[in-house]
Amino acid sequence: MAFRAENGYFPVCANAIAVNTSLGVGVATTNQRPDARISALGIDAAGIITATITNVTTSPMINGTTLQMVPVSDIDTMGITWVFSGTLSGVQAGAYMPKK
Repeated sequence: MAFRAENGYFPVCANAIAVNTSLGVGVATTNQRPDARISALGIDAAGIITATITNVTTSPMINGTTLQMVPVSDIDTMGITWVFSGTLSGVQAGAYMPKK
């Protein structure tokens, strides 16, 4: 993340609009588009990005769960490795977790 490299910290963003303003990353939420797959998005002071998933009609059990991207400093590359977690559970959860 260029913001962290340039400023030495992660921006705290309470919602998708703050993510767009701080990082220039546009993510549509249900506030902007009723058919969007994300109802809430934020970044905390540790850099953990949390998205709440919604509108998944093919797998309703996924609705209301969260997907988190947790930054881990990589000393070898001086970069960040992202670890994915969240409240997704069940057999179908793997289909929604990003591939490495």
